[in-house]
Amino acid sequence: MYLMSKAGLKPEDAAYIGVASAVGGRAITEGRLDALSNLDPVMTKLEQDGDIKIVAGQPLRGGDPRIFGGSNPAGRALCQAGFSSTRNPNTMQAAG
Repeated sequence: MYLMSKAGLKPEDAAYIGVASAVGGRAITEGRLDALSNLDPVMTKLEQDGDIKIVAGQPLRGGDPRIFGGSNPAGRALCQAGFSSTRNPNTMQAAG
């Protein structure tokens, strides 16, 4: 919404759908989406393949931190299911 308002657009000027990363990337390359907001490595791969032009990005890419609210909007700790936060809660809390 921040980027749209900067461009003089209103929320109702676009239709929004939620898609998984792989589906969104495929939809962009097939011309079924006009724009995509996603994270790396999806965006970098699409850009390197020449399928998209990134017009705004995360601060790590030199973008505006107001877009996503920080340097890593989807930061998280990933682990194998057997490690889980119920078996190793202190480690998982420290990682998060």
